[in-house]
Amino acid sequence: MAPESVVESSASDKRKAGDGGNVQHPPQQQHEIPSSPRCMTETPWTDAQIRWSEDEGVPEKEESPFFDPFADPDPTQVFTFAFSIPRHSQLDANNNCIINPKVDADDNQLSKKSFGNTIELKIQGYKTHSDQVWQSTGLTLWKASKYLCDYMVKQSQVLQHKRILELGAGLGLNGILAHRIAPHSSTVLVTDGDTDALVQLRKNIQTNRVSHNVSAEQLIWGQDTAQAFLEAHKQHQLENDGRFDVILASDIIYSKVVIDPLWETIRSLLSRAGGSFWMAFARRKVPVTIDFVLEKGTEYGFRHKLVAERAFVDDENNITDDGIENSKIEDAAGGDKVFIYVFEWENESKAEETGC
Repeated sequence: MAPESVVESSASDKRKAGDGGNVQHPPQQQHEIPSSPRCMTETPWTDAQIRWSEDEGVPEKEESPFFDPFADPDPTQVFTFAFSIPRHSQLDANNNCIINPKVDADDNQLSKKSFGNTIELKIQGYKTHSDQVWQSTGLTLWKASKYLCDYMVKQSQVLQHKRILELGAGLGLNGILAHRIAPHSSTVLVTDGDTDALVQLRKNIQTNRVSHNVSAEQLIWGQDTAQAFLEAHKQHQLENDGRFDVILASDIIYSKVVIDPLWETIRSLLSRAGGSFWMAFARRKVPVTIDFVLEKGTEYGFRHKLVAERAFVDDENNITDDGIENSKIEDAAGGDKVFIYVFEWENESKAEETGC
């Protein structure tokens, strides 16, 4: 779920860039997803356009005229997950998470059987070294997304009855889990800018037993596009201003050119009343540091807190993060940790001052 890139071609335009999705078609299980407002025409684009500098251009993989007997005949990969539900949570008949506010951590009202409940997800994508991922990194899963999921499960109470947005969703793991954790939320909107990733994202939403409160759209990062996105959603919200209570993102930090558009988007779309941005960051060999991202967040009026820090471990889902050959997103030596930060407005008055 690597971050999205700039759609425009010029250097000056690249600052108005970002990430994205589309309206979700009715999924399986006879659930219907209502049409969500489109902020703009969907732009054909993949993130390969920004993972290499302008001087380098997008490198093309050499194609051999000879048959390769060692080529992978099936580049696809299915990632399966089973997330354990906390004690204060249970599953309903549709395998969605529900919260029992009367049961706290010291209460024994839940049976031992309830402790074993899990949310199971099946995410379809591509293997890390496939040609598809060469052009669109959002077509596979990266380490930070799984760790953000673990944090989300622990914070399942916080996610109830919220408007939730995922940026740079790729295959949609975090957004889909948010929906399953909070099936009664007013909105779970999963977005990405990469049109190849969006195709697979929609399929994954359909597969994972979603109901009416989740959809996918394209969202291009930047102040102007985010504001247009917000205005379109305001028209469909009777009880709020169209902004989101929680914004999620993982593995979106890879180039300095996307950082200002990212914060412009968050500033435009995050609720002024107690909104929070949850970001999972994996240390990589990229030309931008987490310190730079944190400093920019402060400039845009946000304070941050490091809420989790975990070392990479091999897990049963076989999610590798070896990177892509010749790309700039492969792991650096010693880059063996994932950090999860929560950002909030420094104060609501500053939020209004910097509002669009």
